[in-house]
Parts: sequence; C-alpha cells; structure tokens
Amino acid sequence: DIQRRHVVEPWSNYDGMDTHHYPKYRTTLEKASRTDIVYMPTESLHGLHDGGHGAGLEDYWEVIRTKPNAAGQFLWDLADEGVVRRDIHDSIDVFNDKAPDGILGPHHEKEGSFYAIREIWSPIYIAEPDFSSFDGTLSIANRYHFTSLGSCKFEAHLRSLPNQRRRDGGVTRETTVSVEVPDMAPWTENGTMHLAMPDDWRTYDLLSVTATDAAGREVMTWTWPVSTPGQITGRLMERISRNQVQTEIPDVHESDARLTLSTSQLTVTFDKTTGLISSVRSRGEEVSLKGGPRFVGVETTFRRLEHHASPDGYQVEAIYDDSVRATWTFGRGGWLRLDYTYRLNGEYDFAGITFDYPEAEVQGAELLADGPYRVWKNRMKGVAFGRYDKTYNNTITGQTWDYPEFKGYYSHFASVRLRTGGRSFVILAATDDLFLHLFTPEKPVYMSRNVNPPFPDGQISVLNCIPAIGTKFSRAEEEGPQGAKSRFDNQTFRGQLYFHF
Repeated sequence: DIQRRHVVEPWSNYDGMDTHHYPKYRTTLEKASRTDIVYMPTESLHGLHDGGHGAGLEDYWEVIRTKPNAAGQFLWDLADEGVVRRDIHDSIDVFNDKAPDGILGPHHEKEGSFYAIREIWSPIYIAEPDFSSFDGTLSIANRYHFTSLGSCKFEAHLRSLPNQRRRDGGVTRETTVSVEVPDMAPWTENGTMHLAMPDDWRTYDLLSVTATDAAGREVMTWTWPVSTPGQITGRLMERISRNQVQTEIPDVHESDARLTLSTSQLTVTFDKTTGLISSVRSRGEEVSLKGGPRFVGVETTFRRLEHHASPDGYQVEAIYDDSVRATWTFGRGGWLRLDYTYRLNGEYDFAGITFDYPEAEVQGAELLADGPYRVWKNRMKGVAFGRYDKTYNNTITGQTWDYPEFKGYYSHFASVRLRTGGRSFVILAATDDLFLHLFTPEKPVYMSRNVNPPFPDGQISVLNCIPAIGTKFSRAEEEGPQGAKSRFDNQTFRGQLYFHF
C-alpha cells in the first residue's frame, strides 16, 4: 500500500484504531476521551424493531463529535433483511429477531429513527428558539468538515394551521420570511442567523427554516410552534366561550354507587366508589371513553366524590390522598374541562392520567402534536409540530412496515380528535409539555425485552413523562443519559384538558 494507510480491523484495537463492537455509552465516553487511539465503534445502537439507532444516538453523537480522537460510529444496519416467502403467502421473513435491525424496511420504508438520525447528524445545526422573547435571531452551527455556509441556501416561512373542524389538511395562510445567514467556515460551532419577522408573526402557528446544500438537496427543515399548546387551546376556548350560549346547568341524579349529570347534549355517569367516569352519552349516543381519569405511574388512594355549582359551571371533584385531585367542570356548548393535580417524587417510566377506550372502534385520529412518528424519551428528534391525519394501523416495527406507526407516544400534545365507528370526540390540552399515549403497540412475536418499553394500562393517556427504549443487546439506561428514567424531587404537576363529544 503506497499510501501506508491504517488497517481497520473490526471489533479490535489495532494499528492505532479502536473499533470496539457493540459498545455501551459509558465505554464510548471512556474510549473516546483517550488521546492515544482513534476511536470508531462498530455496530453501535443495534436497531432491532423500533429500538436503538435514533433512540440514544443524540447522547452518543455529543461524545463522538466533541472528542478530538473520536472519528465516527457505525450503526447496524441500514435496512431490515427480509426474504419473500412464496410458501407463506408471499410474506416477508425477517428471521424472527435476527434481521429486522434497519432504519429502513425491506423495501426501504422509513422508520422514525431514519428522521431522527437525519436531524442529529445534520451538518447544519439550528437551536430551537425561545418564542417568549424571540427577536428573529437563531443560533446556528456549521458542522460540515469542508463546506462553508456561503454555498448553502436558507429560506423561512410562517404558517397557520387549519381549524380543528376542517379536514382539508394543509395550512390556512403562509408568508415567506427573509433570512440572513453569515458565511461560516467549516466546523464553526457558534454563529447567528437573522429572520426579518413581520409585525404580526405571533398570529401564525408555525415557523419553519429549510437549508439546501450547493447541489440543491434539502439538508434539513426545522419546524417550531410559534404558540405553545396551552396558548393555542386558550385562544380556541375564548372563541368558543364568546360564541356559545350560557352554560347549561345539568340535572343531577345520585344513588349510593352512581352520580349522573345530564344536559340536553351530554350525560356523564361517575362511579362513586372510584371517582372515575363509568359512561358517557352524547345526544343519546354512547361514547366508549370511560374508566378515567386514573392516575398512572403514581400510587393514589381514592377518598370521595363531591359535586357542586361553581361560577365556571357545575363541578364534580374526585378527591384522593396527598392533595391529588381531579375536577370536572360542565361548561358551555357541551364542553367538559378536566383539572387535575398530583405529585411525583423519585424515578418514573411514565406518569399522568389514563382512560379506557376499545381499540376495535378506532378508525384514525387527527393529531395536533409532534409527528407524524411516535417518540421515546431518548428519541425526541426527527418529528415536527403540526396537524396530522393518521389512519389506524397495528404496525409492529420491523415485523410489519405500514409506517408511520399509529400507536405510541406523541410529544408536545395539543389536541386529538379520535375517529371511531360511533361518535368521535376531541381532547384539547391547555397545559404545555404534555405527551399523548395513543394506544399501546402490539409486542413483536420474537423480541428482546430491551425494546419493549412500558405503557400505562389504559388506552388513551396524557402524561408528563414517557419511557426510553433500549437496543437488542442493551437496556435503555445503558445507552446514555437520555435513556434513564425521569426523576422528580417532590414536584407537583397540574394539568388542564378540554373534552368535547
């Protein structure tokens, strides 16, 4: 070899290069910090089913890109290795849990991790802005090794989302924002770009920035909500309050075991022994949402159910121990408001409230949240806030390939309209930083328990934290700080939701 190049020997520390195989995060941190070798691990974050790959990658990549002797990392692998079985109805055989390790399906269907990797490994990085004090300035980094930003192009847009009751998709209005980006040299971490925001920019819902490289290929599009979910819901409820008639006082019927409140539009029955909703009827038609709100991830003891008139409307309050409360308010136009509070102290996979709903009735959902893919605690990248019309599927990642998956966790939850065979209903979040649990994914036939994160026992949940997911060979907590359980120090959480049936 006239170039006298280094020989790379997989799995080995050879000729000054360490290609450690199946490394865990702590090992990666230790070896990447050494100065006597070049570190380039192989088959890191083994991507079985929906675990690994994009899940945990951000922690690893912060180590790889910031340590001078870390040269990169190999992910295993690109595509699920499937063979068409003519003898089994032309199905695709991925050999149980041996071959579905890709970020793509056997026909290159894209998993959620595909988009997470794209964002994490983007050679252009833009930090999410704080819109409470936004002046049009964005922090930007050029992580290209050889390309200056002067050869790239940038464009920005403000967009408004359609009303929840419209089903035409798309946006209601859009405007282009001029962008000024400095010609930053390769591998320059600190810079700023400026957007000439119009005076009415806060009346829009989304801000997006797109970067294009010298060949005209899209590098990345970043999309951020200009308003928080709480602000969006607050404005909507103000309009509803102005346009609706006065709050209708419900008729109250009470027995030893049941409390029923009825208006001309809505009848809700509560179980007095649990404090939970046992049935809902909208205009005489049954709605199958029931069994909630149950607090999940935290131990509570139900004490009693109280009900009384209030200035906001008639209220039903479920009282638990340790200052845990769940209060329903019958408001205008058939809307129900749920206010709840609880406290967390310790480590949690998930925590919040949940309801029961029969999965067999579900046809789809209209989401206002991060999407279109689901997220895990250690894979929050690769999604964008927006309105998504999702058709129900029962996809098992790496075993069936109808992507994006319908069931799972969604971040920045603002609203969901569940489409069913019967009467649909809407849930709006008036509290920020919530997760939606939209039914529980079916377990793969053959699987590692590391890629089977826990879910609440209900089917529709609103949560303050969610679990991480591991890899074929490692638990989530072994794959970096983001893989650890959420920890809270005696912290009180308050949530507010609106329901309409």
